[in-house]
Amino acid sequence: MSEAVLYRFDDGQVVRTVTASIQEHGSLRVYRQDIGEVLERDWGDADYERWITIPAEHKDAVLLLLLEERFKGRADAVDELRALLEARGISCELMAWT
Repeated sequence: MSEAVLYRFDDGQVVRTVTASIQEHGSLRVYRQDIGEVLERDWGDADYERWITIPAEHKDAVLLLLLEERFKGRADAVDELRALLEARGISCELMAWT
């Protein structure tokens, strides 16, 4: 299972973590967990969890939506995406036609 940490907060009383992961059968899960004594005091349990799961057959639509959100209106989107991928060690092939 691949996972990315999207957010992490720790103020000594509450730790909040948000992750995105690819599940065993290809679905995408975005998961949030809060842990801490404040939750125990206010909710009677030391942790709180919530998540959404996007079925594998809709993962490509989510990918395109996120790319559009990140790069829409950017003339250098190809180069910016390539630089982002390479910085993270993700291979890609740049092609050009003249």
